[in-house]
Amino acid sequence: MKKLLLLSALLIFACGSDNTSDLNIPNDNSLNKKIKSMTVISAECVNTTDSIWFYFDENGVLDYTQQQHINPFCDTVYTQSEEIGIQYSLFYEFFDDMIVATYNNDTFEVPINENGYWDGVVLDNDGYVISAQTDCNRVAHYVWQNGNLVQQYYEEPDSYPNGCEPDLYYINYERNYEYNNQLRPYYFLNHFVGTVWRAPSAIIFSENNQPKGSINLISTVTEPDRVTNYNYQFDNQGYPTVVTADVNYLSSHFSGGGSGYMIMEFEWYD
Repeated sequence: MKKLLLLSALLIFACGSDNTSDLNIPNDNSLNKKIKSMTVISAECVNTTDSIWFYFDENGVLDYTQQQHINPFCDTVYTQSEEIGIQYSLFYEFFDDMIVATYNNDTFEVPINENGYWDGVVLDNDGYVISAQTDCNRVAHYVWQNGNLVQQYYEEPDSYPNGCEPDLYYINYERNYEYNNQLRPYYFLNHFVGTVWRAPSAIIFSENNQPKGSINLISTVTEPDRVTNYNYQFDNQGYPTVVTADVNYLSSHFSGGGSGYMIMEFEWYD
């Protein structure tokens, strides 16, 4: 399952909001430092803390990643003890038509089409992804306005493969995005903010085929059971260092309501 997260064919497009009016943040994608590490910390004790370290070869191509999951055991709402969970490394090779990943002694091949995406991904005339086939033959649809992703929803298939069936979660699911007027300071935010996925897909390191994404930073994401507001911290060169997601759970959430947060911390190579 952990391997599939890193090789997931689900494409993540959204960016986020910020409090950076006092910084001279570049409004283009010229920032080119390589990411060194990413850590995702959840305030909810049922979730793990995930850290990923990125290693590149002498040509600047992703060589391998190391990942660590820490399982929290919360004693009170104020203190918690932690236990190291899963630790592993994933090694990559990039080719024109596929990405090959090796985990332990297993090798996984991910075919890439001429657009730099997996089969089943459809682009519009401007190069934005408008649909992508996911598991159980479901299709994820993406709606764009003025260069920003504003909505995501799913379409159920006419027939299901073995082991699949209709799922009310996907039938009723809709994610809507709101933006502020800050342009994204770094393309990497396009893949981590505004999503519950904690591991990057290898496709984002294919430098000739970086997916197109929203031009502004997300301020709010609304889903059927929650509303999430995003705030950002950047260093003086415009690279994101901390992204905070404040989550307000609605009555439709299994908890019946309440709030929580998630913190994403980034480090960059010099």
